[in-house]
Amino acid sequence: MNLVLISCLLLFVIYFSIAGLLVYYFFRERDIWNIFFEEIYQDFQSLVSGCPIHNTIGLFIPGFVYSRDAKDDGCYECTREDDIRDSNLYNVKTLYNIHILFKTLDANVLVLEDANISSRCKMFQLLLEYIIRNYKELCDGDYTLYKRLQMLYLNEVNKNVPSRINKFSKLNGIGIEIIPILEEYAKTFEKLDYICQQINIEKVSSTFILAFYQDFKHLITDSRKYLFDLFDLID
Repeated sequence: MNLVLISCLLLFVIYFSIAGLLVYYFFRERDIWNIFFEEIYQDFQSLVSGCPIHNTIGLFIPGFVYSRDAKDDGCYECTREDDIRDSNLYNVKTLYNIHILFKTLDANVLVLEDANISSRCKMFQLLLEYIIRNYKELCDGDYTLYKRLQMLYLNEVNKNVPSRINKFSKLNGIGIEIIPILEEYAKTFEKLDYICQQINIEKVSSTFILAFYQDFKHLITDSRKYLFDLFDLID
């Protein structure tokens, strides 16, 4: 009986010794312990003597003096705030450049087979102005908010837009006089299309602004196609 017990104990010791060695070599080869304690040390160090703007623990250490105006390039919060600031600046400039060109278009001048493009142009003109005026409140908005505002402006525009206009009849008589204007509009749409193609999605931090860019790009694509088709009819 004692022999059986001793054998079991011996096997138990051997088993756990082997398991212990395997665990030891596993951690030693991967340097996990050093990495683990190094990360803890770095996190603690950043809290105590890191970013003076986002520091917390250092506030309560006697003799710890810093300037709230200073920044730490290695601080995650500083980096995140810089990214948000750069993103907002980029989007405001992009929206402003779009607005400068897009506001020169008169949607009522467009000769349409239907009122779809005309109403969308009017809607985007109103929506774009609203976004620029209220960018600070909308920059963190989501897709649902964007669609709600889009439908609100589109419904308002559609109240005063005819349901159907025949483009062939408009090309006769006085309607033909707007062809030079449409040619200028085509150039404007080309410039807007170039801006849309150059948009850096990585600089867009909200689904609201991203959804606007995507839908606006679709409008420009549809408008350019319509004008090209219209010019083919004239030729």
